[in-house]
Amino acid sequence: MNNCQVELQNMRPEQLDEAVGKFPVGYIPFGATEYHGRHLPIGLDSTKAHKMLCHIAEQIGGIVAPPLYYGVGGGHVDYPWTWMVDDDALVSIIVTTALGLQRNGIKVIVVCSGHYPNGSLYESIEKEFKEKGGTAELLTVMEFNAFKEERLQGDHASKFETSSLLALAPDTVRMENLQVGETGKKLDFFGFPKPAVEGGWWFEKNEEHPWHGIAAAEGNWPVDASAELGWAYIETVKNWIEAKIRSALETSDAE
Repeated sequence: MNNCQVELQNMRPEQLDEAVGKFPVGYIPFGATEYHGRHLPIGLDSTKAHKMLCHIAEQIGGIVAPPLYYGVGGGHVDYPWTWMVDDDALVSIIVTTALGLQRNGIKVIVVCSGHYPNGSLYESIEKEFKEKGGTAELLTVMEFNAFKEERLQGDHASKFETSSLLALAPDTVRMENLQVGETGKKLDFFGFPKPAVEGGWWFEKNEEHPWHGIAAAEGNWPVDASAELGWAYIETVKNWIEAKIRSALETSDAE
């Protein structure tokens, strides 16, 4: 990926104006600073959303705003290297960014969070954007909504998030850390986690377990992640978001 060609912060004004003239779409990625097990980076949620949107912009057009490494909720603030911000602060930054994109000719704005609890802010973002003069088409999306199959509706640091990072930012992933916990105990000592309800979700809270801090549905193991699965996942998301963008552009052009 040649992200410098679509990342707003790396583009000169004439490059931005040219990109907007060709395809007046802007993308706002955000996520969180949050523990994602020992095998994944703390900024996974934001990095995932940012690099995924850069990939989409490179394929179809548009510009990508700088990623925000802040989020709300999730219930993980007791884990290392995890902190959240106030709802109003995050909404304000996103709305300010969206209005800035609109002032510079953007007609469709895609707001995408890689941290799923941030979805609780979408209604407030949409409302405040309109109250402050927002007229561009605002698309608030979560990548897992591209899938109808329940098993593919996101996870936390497990099979699909790990696969996404193996595809988008492989240098940040250490798969070997899934085999040995922080205190040296191996995965074989514990075995695979068992959900409280068959077919339900589990969340590993044992600090000695190699999968500490990982959550997913039964059978959705992080060790089954692969870059190939990640790219297939990302392609499905791209096609889904692209359809939404093109529909929104048609609506905007008709007005």
